[in-house]
Amino acid sequence: METKPVWTCACGQENKGKFCIACGKPRPAAASPDVTFRRMCLMFALCALGIVAVLGWSAASALTAEPLSVAEDRTRQEAGLPPLPEGPSSSGTKAPAQAAPAAPAAAPAQNNGAAAQTNGTSAAALQGYYKDLTNRKWQSAYARLSPAMQQHMGAYDTFAKGYETTLSATADNLRVISADKTQETLTYQLTSRDRAANGKVKVQRFTGQATLQPSANGTWKITDMNVKKQSESWE
Repeated sequence: METKPVWTCACGQENKGKFCIACGKPRPAAASPDVTFRRMCLMFALCALGIVAVLGWSAASALTAEPLSVAEDRTRQEAGLPPLPEGPSSSGTKAPAQAAPAAPAAAPAQNNGAAAQTNGTSAAALQGYYKDLTNRKWQSAYARLSPAMQQHMGAYDTFAKGYETTLSATADNLRVISADKTQETLTYQLTSRDRAANGKVKVQRFTGQATLQPSANGTWKITDMNVKKQSESWE
């Protein structure tokens, strides 16, 4: 027994016969393969024509449109500015503007070591330390020491008390034995004269070595100091 295909009417009713049992509309005829093929060919032809039309319009626009460089020149002329320089390309595209040549770099400053960047020399600073002791300017002498050296020598009151009997302290024959951009080391001869309890003057001679470093404000600070006694006499 042949089973009739089921079809759905526009009203939503499923049917097997030639007419809808709900609204009475006839069953729609199935499109033949030939009609379907013709419809596909027609749609393909319409699409191809549309693509050709779009491509043709784009090509025409590219040929008739004003080059960007020409438009830029016209805008600059209307604003009273000179036209952009022509580039080497023949396509009409502007070459990028060349930057102005950079100014030549300044010659680096000559650096003659730490002494060239400080106030005076390390030798003068060391002699100044002993002159302050001679003149009993203990606070000035204490300020010539680096913070680490001050801590090593003790508090200021202790430091000053240690030089209460000093009559003079003189540094001679100073000689730089090593130097770089951060510090200098010197050797020297030190002669000190101190008042003794018996009223006499005790004269002592030392060989010394000191290291100094430039501080942030350009003054030399004593960071290390060692002296070795060579002789002693009385006056």
